[in-house]
Amino acid sequence: MSEKPHKWSEEEKKYLGEITPGKHRKEILDLMNEKFEYKFKLSQITSAIKRYGYNTEFDGQFQKGHKTWNKGTKGLTGPNKTSFQKGCKPWNKKEIGSERIDSNGYILMKVKEPNVWKLKHRILYEKYHNIKLTQDDVVIFADQNKLNLEKDNLILINKSQLLRMNHEKLIFHDKELTKTGSNIAKLIMKVSERKGKDE
Repeated sequence: MSEKPHKWSEEEKKYLGEITPGKHRKEILDLMNEKFEYKFKLSQITSAIKRYGYNTEFDGQFQKGHKTWNKGTKGLTGPNKTSFQKGCKPWNKKEIGSERIDSNGYILMKVKEPNVWKLKHRILYEKYHNIKLTQDDVVIFADQNKLNLEKDNLILINKSQLLRMNHEKLIFHDKELTKTGSNIAKLIMKVSERKGKDE
């Protein structure tokens, strides 16, 4: 039985377009799988980038006459020989624990080789509360400041709650109002669920 094709949501397509420029496809795959519940495959990412007209700025090819920086040096001697000894790291290689900010303003932290990055606020939430987040868990910023990673500024909700909070405009720049908004969203969802059972 063939696997059912994935239907891309507008949020997925938008995020893909934002993170694509300047990144290799494996890195894009890691970011997509980190942000969304669906587990994408590299072939799906490659196909979507082409289908939606996005450009990674890396086509994997070199112009005629271009010499690669890491081309093999077999047979070369003297000053022209470039050798990478075991343990030598490329100049632009990021260490585990390195941080960067993505196109959406979120802080990413490198957690594993060769190039696996995760959202820092999720990492910290797990550390603060000694739990393991699931794909359905969403950590939002109570004051909407994506650089504020203090414990009391990170609120754990699920994806359904997030949709409800966005729909009802329950996310504010005020921490306490956003926390109240998350509880209101939870209450609305419970009432809807109860009505559904009673009907």
